Amino acid sequence: MPLPQELVEDILRILTLRDLMVTSLVSQAWSQSSRKYLYQTVYIHGNRQRHNFLATLETLTLSNRQYIREVYLNAAPLEKGRFRMMDDLAIISELCPFLETFAIVRLDHPLLEYTTGTTQVQGFPVSGFVDYRFKIGLRPYSRMRRIGTLLKDEEFQLHTSMFHQLTLATLSEDQLTTQMRQSLGTHPPDTQLFPALQVLDLTCAPNGSNLDVIALAWLQSHCPQLRQLSIQNLRLRDYDMQTPVPVHCSVKSLVLKDVFVNNRNWLSVLASIYPGLHSLSLGLDITSPLLAMFWVDEEDLPQLERAFEIGMMSEIVHWIESCESLTTLSITSLGETSMISQILAELFFLAKAGEWTCRLKHFYLDNGSENQAMYIKTLLEAHALFEHVETLSLSMFSLRYEQGTCVPEDVSWTDFSCELSPMFPPCNLAPDALKNITSLCLHHGENQVKTSLGQLLSACPKLQSLVLSGIAIQHIPCQNHISNLPTEKFNLTELVLDQCTVGRGDRLFSFLEHQLPRISSLTLTQTYFFTFEDLFLDLDVVLHHLQVMGLPPEIIQQILQHLSPQQLFVTALVSRSWSQLSLLSIYGTVHIYSKRQRKRFMGRLDSLPLTYCHAIQAVYLDIMIYDDLAFQPLDYSHHSDIEDDAIAIADKCPHLQTIALVSINNPCPLTASTEFYAHGIPLCTEFNPNYGVDLPFCPFARHIGLFLGTEALLQHRPAFHQLTSVSFTNGQTLHLGALLSVKTLELVRVEISNENWLPLLSSIYPSLTSISISLIVSPCDVNSAVEAELYKTDGRGYQLRINQQIIDWIAGYTGLISLNLGDVNVGNRSVIAEIVEGLIAMAGQGAWNCALQHFSLDGLSYQQRTWVNELLKSRPFQQLNTLHIWLFSVYHRLSRVASENAKGCTCILSTVFPQRGFAPDVLAHLTSLCLTQGHCSVDISLNRLLKLCTNLKSLEIKSGVLVHDVCPRHFLSPDTSKYNLKNLFLDDCEIMDAGFLFSLIQHQLPQLSRLSLTRLRLHLVDKDPVLSLDIALQYLCVALVTMDAILCTCLWLHEESFEKVTRYVADFDDDDASRSTSKNLPYNAGHQLHVRCAFAERVHFLQTQ
Repeated sequence: MPLPQELVEDILRILTLRDLMVTSLVSQAWSQSSRKYLYQTVYIHGNRQRHNFLATLETLTLSNRQYIREVYLNAAPLEKGRFRMMDDLAIISELCPFLETFAIVRLDHPLLEYTTGTTQVQGFPVSGFVDYRFKIGLRPYSRMRRIGTLLKDEEFQLHTSMFHQLTLATLSEDQLTTQMRQSLGTHPPDTQLFPALQVLDLTCAPNGSNLDVIALAWLQSHCPQLRQLSIQNLRLRDYDMQTPVPVHCSVKSLVLKDVFVNNRNWLSVLASIYPGLHSLSLGLDITSPLLAMFWVDEEDLPQLERAFEIGMMSEIVHWIESCESLTTLSITSLGETSMISQILAELFFLAKAGEWTCRLKHFYLDNGSENQAMYIKTLLEAHALFEHVETLSLSMFSLRYEQGTCVPEDVSWTDFSCELSPMFPPCNLAPDALKNITSLCLHHGENQVKTSLGQLLSACPKLQSLVLSGIAIQHIPCQNHISNLPTEKFNLTELVLDQCTVGRGDRLFSFLEHQLPRISSLTLTQTYFFTFEDLFLDLDVVLHHLQVMGLPPEIIQQILQHLSPQQLFVTALVSRSWSQLSLLSIYGTVHIYSKRQRKRFMGRLDSLPLTYCHAIQAVYLDIMIYDDLAFQPLDYSHHSDIEDDAIAIADKCPHLQTIALVSINNPCPLTASTEFYAHGIPLCTEFNPNYGVDLPFCPFARHIGLFLGTEALLQHRPAFHQLTSVSFTNGQTLHLGALLSVKTLELVRVEISNENWLPLLSSIYPSLTSISISLIVSPCDVNSAVEAELYKTDGRGYQLRINQQIIDWIAGYTGLISLNLGDVNVGNRSVIAEIVEGLIAMAGQGAWNCALQHFSLDGLSYQQRTWVNELLKSRPFQQLNTLHIWLFSVYHRLSRVASENAKGCTCILSTVFPQRGFAPDVLAHLTSLCLTQGHCSVDISLNRLLKLCTNLKSLEIKSGVLVHDVCPRHFLSPDTSKYNLKNLFLDDCEIMDAGFLFSLIQHQLPQLSRLSLTRLRLHLVDKDPVLSLDIALQYLCVALVTMDAILCTCLWLHEESFEKVTRYVADFDDDDASRSTSKNLPYNAGHQLHVRCAFAERVHFLQTQ
């Protein structure tokens, strides 16, 4: 189904890398659009990534390299000398002709995004890294927009012609001075050198150049759009009061980092130049100029220095107070004087007195000097100052606890009180001090301050994001002040533990699993676990983002087991050790579901490293890669392909535990024979018993989903004690006494030639809870001539004895909860109806204590059909939860001519299921229902069915005609009841009124969460081709894969006025591109179907024409 290109671009633009990897596999058109955003941003974290990127870059075609627009380098390896900058830039400059952004960055904590210059790169916050030591030689690009690093002076001059288009730039003080000097002589006053610049980083060598008001005035004239200004390592020259002060109203964020200032007038000047600040970061080196005045009397020096400090504090307080729009305040340093606590105290006094309206929402305090520490309780209880604060970041070095509480060198893991080691939050803190905090970051660095997640989250009821760096984490709150462990669930969605020590690792993961149901992002970096008493990890959470480093290998392996393949590809990029463990997890389960994938996997299996071959434990072969007609028995040529692949896989994978022939064509779990999960996709076993596979012996085999030949089965006899599932071909009779714990038995197209075979099954499998049978009972065995002769003389008696044996065998299992009855033939006669009637009779007489919860009925011929109304009212089926039934087996389709006299009344149509007069309580107990038929011979009334099945949660309809059952004769208004259906699967159905179906989905199924529409034929009665799907869908199960998507793989549109098909939309595989995409198009074939889904998390369409 085609989408407008503009809509496709809007969708892809907001997807993450892992989502783009999925969309690039949808079709050729989607692949081309996805590559644009996959290649758009390149972040090089380490030396290994740099090497891989440059090696790959040289092999990419220009059609792919043209999409590379942004390159970000991590600053950490650069500082250690691991990057050959000049060589790298030469390659990048030559092979990335359309580059727009180049920057050197460092990773930030996820909660510090309000600090200056923070940018999201592939989902991670980064900030610009400016260091005077790293000036690079980057050649000019015609499309360059953002330069996030210092350029060498020669290259900087070459970029002069592109200054007008830059939105981000990094300048040294020398380069700024040069431009100021040149612009005075070459540019008229009305010419702006940086008209589009929004972010500017201004720096120089440490303690190097001076900055004056003239430079700031020049920036105001030539950077009219400037919003973020960062000044680093500069000296604010003594201010001349005669110099006019400019006003730069566009600047909203100002960062002063390691800026030397010794004149209080500069603070008032900055307040005047930038009156509209929303964000202010103060990192000042305040030094008194009195120390350089040799003529000052030493006796007067302390008094003069105190006056200087008071003046500086007064100017800083006045500056903060004058910023009426200030919402973010960051204080990193204010020189060597102890003025931070005094400034905060003064601000608190002004806010409490009403002289300052505090609008702070983000507050960051990082001083790192214990002599400037203030009491943490005093700070957090300053309600007037922190009334509106939502994001709080604190350095524990900048705070201190009450008198008598000391910070020990090592945290004690035997004392869980706040006496020996201080805790955050303090136990005597006011209960409402942190009530409005939604994001919290605590960093200490030496693990000398403890916290308990339960105690901390109880004090912060609105907390959603938490970063702990260098903090010790204990598993219980303070035992002296809190007696009960917090058991409530918290709303935390993001947790970062960096360089932390965890007392009990098992308790931490148990807390994540049971008390943080909304956690979606977990980051563990260099985290040490002091002890693990119960090494069991089961993160039953939806982790959209996971970053883990510095953990024990056994913990890493358990975490990787819960990740999707896309997440594993991300973790493989963390480090070399993580790459190896992630790749082992990726290779652990192999699901081959396309012919191209099969060709690649089987072709690379011989050259695959032995380590990865040993890691392969499960291989699932989709039956569709061998034959498109999967519902038909495969011929010998197809079987030979399966056998060759299975033998090659078993030979190359010595640790193989599971190999199975599966299908994902049936998305409904109601009709799946045996379910597996490969990377979150439900699979069911496909049986092909015509030929046995000569599979080599697999010593670690647990599940074999292939029918084994007799010789292969004998070879696997030593592994019978460990098998959890195995399949047998026809005629194989082995004594399997080792399989006494079998709970599920499936006999698929099994031929029985011995009357005593069924009692043998009862002795071998005494504890079955699930039975699925499809039998062919034939007495014509060359070794049992007596039985053959007996059958000739008393055939009917032989049939009755076999029927009774089957009935007694099934009824003998008191714990049976699932029964699937396929076709059962004795001789040449189907006896399945008699078996069902016999079971009903035994249950009615009390001879069978039936506890069935799942029942499936298949294989009744037209002559042997029964009536579902009577069937479901019988005792064995009154407790059913799941019902799967073939409508062809339970109803006779009457001719439509019989309804011609109805004159518009649809109530008497006998072809509609369920019929009028159907007992209202027959289907009321069902939670899952599956209706299938060989062809569309029975009409199905969806609204009538939902009204009868009041507890129905899952519904699958395959090969049916869905009618709008609102009779104009008996109903004056349509039914508008809401139903509790959660899962709806429609396959190969004809929808007589498409508008009604989608209206039902939209307005009457508010809880619907899974929807599969495949091979539908839609009649548009109202001539309106626009179908609206405003459904709040969490995820949609589709026919080929399970993902957040709406998928119509095959869609027919009909109009009542035409017999021909007006529009045919079909999906096709790359290996079968010749499939027809249009048939019998009349003159109005230009109509297209538009599906609108306003609230779906993701909308995904298969490749269509």
